[in-house]
Amino acid sequence: MKKLNNLVAGLGANLQSVTLLVMRVYLGWQLMLIGKGKLMNIDKTAGYFATLPYIHYAPKLNVILAGGAECFGGLLLVIGLFSRFAGLVVFLTMVVALVAGEPEALHAVFSNSDKFLKSDPLPYLVMALLVLAFGPGKVAIDEMMGKGSASK
Repeated sequence: MKKLNNLVAGLGANLQSVTLLVMRVYLGWQLMLIGKGKLMNIDKTAGYFATLPYIHYAPKLNVILAGGAECFGGLLLVIGLFSRFAGLVVFLTMVVALVAGEPEALHAVFSNSDKFLKSDPLPYLVMALLVLAFGPGKVAIDEMMGKGSASK
């Protein structure tokens, strides 16, 4: 049983960097496109932001902050540069997106978990949290510069 456990643990360790890479590139790219869309349509997005609780003050500024965090944070995550910092910025942006943009989903976290799990910010929030916690993996500029792992 111990040999089987060690075999599975080794397999999991080998999958860690690949998983982080795929997750960073796919979700980071999607997030970059979402942020770019906000930045390319500031007035339209600001009109929507003006209707939201908590961020309706200075909606254009909030569009620039959120769109910039998503666009440039997503790009940094894709290439694996300043990954933990980008992960923190994206994580905080997605927390605001949940609180302000999808409060019903956030309030349903325990009562209607399907609604929470289907909320738009959740995959990006989870990805950002994982990169913040574990780093970008071995296939990242951070790793090449010696800044990828927590122990460095």
